[in-house]
Amino acid sequence: MDVSPKIYAEQLTIVDAEIFGRIRLAELLYPPFGPVVEESIARFNHVKMWCVRTILYQSCQTKRSNIISHFLKIASELQHLKNFNSMMAILSALESAPIQRLKNTWPLVSKIQKQTYDNLYELMSWEDNFRNLRDHMSTVKGSCVPYLGLYMNNIIGIYADHPPNEINNGWRMAKMEKIIKSVLVYQGSNYSHIRIWPSIQNLLETYQFSKKELSAMEKFNLRLSKTLE
Repeated sequence: MDVSPKIYAEQLTIVDAEIFGRIRLAELLYPPFGPVVEESIARFNHVKMWCVRTILYQSCQTKRSNIISHFLKIASELQHLKNFNSMMAILSALESAPIQRLKNTWPLVSKIQKQTYDNLYELMSWEDNFRNLRDHMSTVKGSCVPYLGLYMNNIIGIYADHPPNEINNGWRMAKMEKIIKSVLVYQGSNYSHIRIWPSIQNLLETYQFSKKELSAMEKFNLRLSKTLE
């Protein structure tokens, strides 16, 4: 990977911010979610798969450890840009079974990058419905691309606690209003100062995998991982 982590992070952020800005509030009002939300999910899966396959397609443990370190640097740059969506996609890739089981590769990752991994993992932890991430985002100022899954989990939880047939839907509406206000704030984010690199955008262009394709690719990645180490 000859491109710097900063440039990769910037190009990912341009796309993520553009997609997030196109989400209509009506798409988030109740599950199932709308087409732009599905596009964002496809983007997340694409970035995750790109990370996993780039690591697995390296010819030796040293190269794989270098690529893991490179993706950790990209994740750090994404944190700097406050792009938590692609940041979560990369962390999800590093947490996936095909990558976690590379027992001969991970020891070659430097202590500094392992500490970076631990810090990012703690920030994006699923514990208590992403408590650490929610606390962190409450202090964020300026442009930000939130992790969309955070909103989706909250909305699904709200509808589980307060179904549409509930006579008094005041609680549901109050909770949804809080989410909608947050989305509107972040949809105003501006990353226009970032230079667009068409060649890198082409490389990172989203391919929308079907559920069947994703499942097949995940199985293939695990088999490939087992042949490597």
